[in-house]
Amino acid sequence: MSALLGAVIATAALRGTLTFGDRTESRFRNDPISGVVTDFETTPSANLLLADRRVDFTATYGPRLTLLSINATPTPQVFQRLALGLAWHDRRTRVAVSEDVSYGSQSYVSLIVSPTTGTTPGINLQRFTTAQTFRYVSERGTVTLAHQLSRRWRLTSLFDYSVSGGVNADAQTAIPLQKGPRGEVTVDHRLSTRDSVGVILRASYLVTLPGGITVRTENTMIDLLASYRRLLARDLEGTLSAGLSELAAKIDVAPVKYTPYVLVETTLRKTFASQHLDLRLSGRLSPFVDRLTGLVDYQLQASTSLAYTPWSLRKGYSVRGQFGLAQSVPGDKINSVTLLLAELVFSARTSTHVQFDMGGRFGSQNIRNVPAGGLAGTSAPSWALFLGVTFTSLPQRF
Repeated sequence: MSALLGAVIATAALRGTLTFGDRTESRFRNDPISGVVTDFETTPSANLLLADRRVDFTATYGPRLTLLSINATPTPQVFQRLALGLAWHDRRTRVAVSEDVSYGSQSYVSLIVSPTTGTTPGINLQRFTTAQTFRYVSERGTVTLAHQLSRRWRLTSLFDYSVSGGVNADAQTAIPLQKGPRGEVTVDHRLSTRDSVGVILRASYLVTLPGGITVRTENTMIDLLASYRRLLARDLEGTLSAGLSELAAKIDVAPVKYTPYVLVETTLRKTFASQHLDLRLSGRLSPFVDRLTGLVDYQLQASTSLAYTPWSLRKGYSVRGQFGLAQSVPGDKINSVTLLLAELVFSARTSTHVQFDMGGRFGSQNIRNVPAGGLAGTSAPSWALFLGVTFTSLPQRF
């Protein structure tokens, strides 16, 4: 990537923008041992953008500094993150390469509802470990291509390779190390100004290494879906995709087991321009690889998000909320999971550079029919109330 970047900079008249920022948050949350505890977290950041008419390069560095359980057993955490991106485009084609690396002390007690990676909308509905602190590493390299084949045909593709999980044996007891490639190709055909159809092909190979209670697992999945998208009204759009998935799963020294699954994915987006509202609903029936066990779980997932943003570019307020629910299918099988995540945030922007936030997060997970030696079953619901402020500097242009 560095050689490509050097060639690009040498041949392009790039303009640069450098900005600095900081996000600071104070949390009050429940702890199963100490009761209500207080956390403090700050994330300074530096963002660089180099761009010309066809090329742009981005770099973001943001260490997250956290002090957990200040009023009980103070536990410091430092988590480093670096993200790089390089993209080229012309009138019909865009090619992008990105690298995202993070390392440090991690926990899921903040209950931050993060978006999914990839192209499926919604929030990341994955089980979270209840371990307070563990050493975590994550690396993801991604290549994307979007090409307008003709006036009605469009091709998009994605390939990435990721590694994530605990750094050492102790950390892998909380979250095992997983790694593998993933690819996706989509061909869309626009039938009219309101309708389009498409074909989606996905393939992935994910290895979960032994750690804690987990054994080595290898999961290969190939998905094939047909999709239909329709603009139902001027401000209402819906998408429905359906198809099949073939799973080849190998657990430890057992032979490979092949299992077919039915896939269904749907999204609905409604915008109310006059009321500054944006409503999104999504649902998915699909197999997922559990990040805590490496086993495949067939789940029904549903999520919704609502954003009310009447502010101008300088001042104003907004309200946004997210809700997600995941349920294993069938619900009475071994290691059946019921997961719920929710977040509600009220934001007030006092200027172009300062924004205040307050809100709450909630998480609950219930694992039923756990075999002997497996992960713990039902855990107490977790909640967190937070106050935050974000500062963004004036952009420095060169």
